Amino acid sequence: MGRVGCISGGRVLIVPISYVYDGESIYGCSFDGMKIRAMREHPNVCFEVEQVEKNGQIRTVLVWGDYREQTGEAAESVLELFKMRFERELARRYTTTQGGRHEQAIFYKLAITKKTGRIDRPLRRVAIACLSRKKT
Repeated sequence: MGRVGCISGGRVLIVPISYVYDGESIYGCSFDGMKIRAMREHPNVCFEVEQVEKNGQIRTVLVWGDYREQTGEAAESVLELFKMRFERELARRYTTTQGGRHEQAIFYKLAITKKTGRIDRPLRRVAIACLSRKKT
């Protein structure tokens, strides 16, 4: 799970997404809604993913990129990536019928323009700060 940040109605919108990373770009899948409309209107987006270890260490990657909808063969390629990662959930999650209406998933690519990462231990820093306060 990662989070995409975008602009919707003049406000920052941060939403969780399931994604696939191929070493060059991040790929997502969603239905038409606020997130998709926001990224269509303002295609410059931010993406964040983190991994929290049992010892409190946090690994974070922050990526900036451009939203690009994938259609035709490109969408089929993204679907194949999603099948490899989320095979069991794919049919249930990305194609649904609501009120007799069949909704089709929208596949998109976040073309990376810049990325950064960090490893931190915030819990350790908090513990050190608390111990330092008790000594004074």
